[in-house]
Parts: sequence; C-alpha cells; structure tokens
Amino acid sequence: MLIYLDTIIYVDNKVVILPKWKKNAKEFSVGVNYHDVRGAQSSIPKPVIEALGKPDTIKFVIKGKKVEVIPAKE
Repeated sequence: MLIYLDTIIYVDNKVVILPKWKKNAKEFSVGVNYHDVRGAQSSIPKPVIEALGKPDTIKFVIKGKKVEVIPAKE
C-alpha cells in the first residue's frame, strides 16, 4: 500500500514539495514571483479557491489600504 503525505514536483532539477494546509487553517502565506513586465504571480491555496467556489476568474478590489479578493463574473 502506498501512502502519499505530500506531492513532489521537480522544477529545474530541484525537488519542490507542495504544502498541505491544516484542515481549519484561516491564514495562508504564499510566495510571490516578480516579473518586470507581467507584474507578479502566486499560487492560490486550495482551501482559498474552494472557499471562493472554484471560479474561473477572480477580481482584486483595492479599498483604501485593504484588498478584497472576490470571484469575478464573466
């Protein structure tokens, strides 16, 4: 019997282990990759995207010093 505790991905010959989130986690830290032309890129944690209803697109709304993330309607 095989039991997988984490998913392992190889990127540029380096082992990357994808995180498993705690069941009741409410905060998630993710890395940000910056690109001079495109802006920035991150992965959305699975519990967050599921809480948003697995939308095809999301919208960032800047409200003062806070940013909301909401599912976008096409």
